[in-house]
Amino acid sequence: MGSCGGYAPYEVKSDGRRYPTDVVYFKTAESELERTVRHSTQKPVELGRYLIRTYTNPGDLVLDNCFGSGSFLLAAHLEGRDYLGIELNQDAEKFKKDKVDYVGIAEQRLIAHGASPGVVRAAA
Repeated sequence: MGSCGGYAPYEVKSDGRRYPTDVVYFKTAESELERTVRHSTQKPVELGRYLIRTYTNPGDLVLDNCFGSGSFLLAAHLEGRDYLGIELNQDAEKFKKDKVDYVGIAEQRLIAHGASPGVVRAAA
């Protein structure tokens, strides 16, 4: 009915360890060890660590193509993954008030945890 070829439904079972089967809850970025929100949509590092552990293997490359304050880059480092970050808005406005160098913030967070930032700054 309405499909081309031999279609038959099938059931996929998961115990939830490899792929999440429900909503996951994490504390907000304000509750992290650094206790500082640097970006208006900053994600908790622990959320990044959970997703990276779930969907990648040690040594894999994690790409964050809009890294903001670098939470998921830091999570990749802490989980033993290689990482590459891209951020278009190097000097974005934080909460529409002050200019903030998010690339610099991400570099500082990575260095504070013993990582090599490996950030390439785009030419203006």
